[in-house]
Amino acid sequence: MEYRDLEEKIFLMLSKGYSRRLIHEELTEKKEMSMAYLTLCQFIRNAKKKGTAPAMPAAKAKTPSVTPLSGPRHITPSSNKFPDPRDMNPDDAL
Repeated sequence: MEYRDLEEKIFLMLSKGYSRRLIHEELTEKKEMSMAYLTLCQFIRNAKKKGTAPAMPAAKAKTPSVTPLSGPRHITPSSNKFPDPRDMNPDDAL
């Protein structure tokens, strides 16, 4: 059966972050597999339920590149106040 022959390769690709859709497309384009996408998904789901699927490596926790602020940011108004449109000369704006 195709799936049993490719099971290790499929779970290796899953552990590398490939989606099921991408795995199916790649293997069918290379003519390594001819089963339908839904059938592949069923095999993967059943292997995970039965525990026959290889252990997936734990996802690495991403550390934020910038440390979060400990409190709210205070925004100070600029020294230039927004001009009052009633006092403006339209010719100065152009």
